[in-house]
Order: sequence, then structure tokens, then C-alpha cells
Amino acid sequence: MMPTFKLLSRPHNTICLDDDVAFVELLALALPQQWQLTLFTHTAPTADYLTQHTLIAQHDFALFRKALEDSHNNSHIVLNILQYWKQNPQRWGQAEVLIMDYAMPKMNGLKLLETLPSWHGLNILLTGVADEVIAVKAFNDGLIQQFIPKQSDRIVDRVVTAVDQLNQQRFKHYQVVCETGLTPDQLMLLHQGQVQAFLTQFAGTHWIEYVVLGNPFGVLGLADNGQLSWLQIERACDIEDLKAIANTEAWDEVSLMQIELGLLLSNSLLRQSLSAKITPALAPVTPIGDSGLIAAHFLFEAPVEYRASSTYKEWLAANNDRVIKQ
Repeated sequence: MMPTFKLLSRPHNTICLDDDVAFVELLALALPQQWQLTLFTHTAPTADYLTQHTLIAQHDFALFRKALEDSHNNSHIVLNILQYWKQNPQRWGQAEVLIMDYAMPKMNGLKLLETLPSWHGLNILLTGVADEVIAVKAFNDGLIQQFIPKQSDRIVDRVVTAVDQLNQQRFKHYQVVCETGLTPDQLMLLHQGQVQAFLTQFAGTHWIEYVVLGNPFGVLGLADNGQLSWLQIERACDIEDLKAIANTEAWDEVSLMQIELGLLLSNSLLRQSLSAKITPALAPVTPIGDSGLIAAHFLFEAPVEYRASSTYKEWLAANNDRVIKQ
């Protein structure tokens, strides 16, 4: 089966361009409020904006890659990611999807793309009846990833569906970097259907952003209110090693018994990756179906020097006015 759980997910910025002001205002009103939207009615400022944000995206990717590559030389990968998150709140505004009308004065939507050779986002083209042959060719040529007839019933729903369908294609180069930090065995385990389903549901319930890490093996997640958590993933057959580590820690007799029974896990591996800057904690063990994997979820606070200045909820409130840009 095709993987449905990505190795990295985070919010992104969707750009909407149409010379019809009323239609852009409709999108601003009707598209999901948790989306960040940047709205345009002219091609020139759109091109300037995407050119600028392409450079910002390239810089962000370089910082992300460095955070993971540096961790190959030490065991503090979680600290590296927390530092990257703290330094780069602008990552949440990275333009990833462009929704644009084909028929616009001066420059149509496809001509706009030709002026943006460094733009590698995902493109959704809105077409009139006479434009659909052109849209099919653009899709086949890889210039756009979706096209939607503008005269469609429930056009807003069609736009939402199209953006959702492109979810797996977002941040692809980040996914590749994440893969380099995982072993072939870990990748194989993550691709199991039951594991994909469990992680997809868990991430959707707990996080606005996450990244899968290989050492320690698990998922580092961030909620929209700033709460950090770690989902540790282990093979059930390896739990004896974790019990041995926990037995060296100062747990009470009841906790030690639950650890021995495989009902609780210690956050010792997370503490190691954080240079022991958080307090010891235990979390219940959850089997992931019959995949042979188990998981334990730990909430924690970032060390003071790694704490972000704002939460995603605060950032979105300050950066999502949905006013048409000139």
C-alpha cells in the first residue's frame, strides 16, 4: 500500500490568485479558518511574493537539513529540532500551494508559472469551459497538480478537496532528509498498514506539526498551543533492554512492577536526547495492533533556552488577516 503517514508534517501557506475580487473574497470567507491564506488579485505582486518566499523556503530547508545532519554526529537530535523550531517560526508561513485562475488580464496562470522557474510548490488551476483542454495538457506536462472548472457546483468544497489530495506531495524534499535518519528496518516498520493508520490518527489528534526521528525512534510533535510531546516507538521484542534501563532509575515498587510487566515505559531515551534536561517520567505502553510495535506518549516542556517565543495558535492569529495583498 502507498504510505499515508508522512515523516514530517506542518502548517503551510496557501496562495490564492484571481482577478475576480468577489471570488477571492469568497475563498477568504469560506476556506477553513485553520488554513493560512495569502490573497492576490494581480499577477505581478503574486510573482514577487512567491519569488521572495521561494528564497525563504530554500533557507529554511538548509537549516532543517543541517539540524538532522548534525544529529548524525551526536545523540541530541531532539534538541537540534527544538532549536530549529525556535529559530524559525516563519516556517509556518512557507508557501506550498498556489491556487490560481487561468484566464486573467495581462498574464494567464500558466504564463505566471513560466516566470517562476525556482517555484516548486503545488499548483491548482481554476479554469473556464474553454480552458479545460489547456488545463489537461498542463497537468500532463507536470505544470499543475490539479485543475478545477470554475463553474463547478460547490467550488469551495472542490478547492478544499484538491488541497487535501495534495497532502502527500507537500514538503517532499523534507521527507527525503527524514528518511536518511531512519534505518531500512525502521522505514519498513513504519510502512505497515496498521502502523500507518495508528500514527495518522494519533498525529491528527495531538499535533499541528511533527517529525519522525530515528535515534531515538519515534515522533516529536508540537500542538497548536505549544505543548511538546514525544511518541516513543519500540519493537515489543526489544522491551527487555528498556526495562533494564528503567530498573536503574529511582521508581517506586509499583512502578517497577508495571515496567517489568511491560505496562509502562520510561522516558530515559528522550532524556538522553535532551541532555537530561527534563525530569524522569513514565507513560503507558500501547500496542500498535499486531504489528509487533509498541508506543508510549510523553508530554514534556522544552528546556528554557529552547522554548519558542509563540505558539502556532498565536502565530496564526497574527498572520492570517485574509486581506487581499496589493
